[in-house]
Amino acid sequence: MEQEYKNLKEHYQFTQEDSDILLGLKSRMEELAEDFIDGFYDYIWGFGATATFLKNKEIIAYHREKIKEWFINLFCGRYDMPYFMNLYKIGEIHVRIGLPTHYVNAAFTYVLL
Repeated sequence: MEQEYKNLKEHYQFTQEDSDILLGLKSRMEELAEDFIDGFYDYIWGFGATATFLKNKEIIAYHREKIKEWFINLFCGRYDMPYFMNLYKIGEIHVRIGLPTHYVNAAFTYVLL
């Protein structure tokens, strides 16, 4: 698993400079986290099938909390094995609930915007 993590960083050409830049943005991104989440939800509700997975207020509140944690963690500056294991767990949860991968990929379009 350690080698896979190193390969991932190499494939993305992710450098220490990238880590430093993201860490430098952390405080500003923490300030913008709620705006990000609101926009993210506006975006994913447009998919049509979102309500199939976010079925009630409790699930939505939990999901929003987790999206916020994930977003803020993007700017942690430490992209090590525990960071990637956390991302792996997130992916496994999406698989377990049967979320089609194209929804995750489409949601990343918002993150890139």
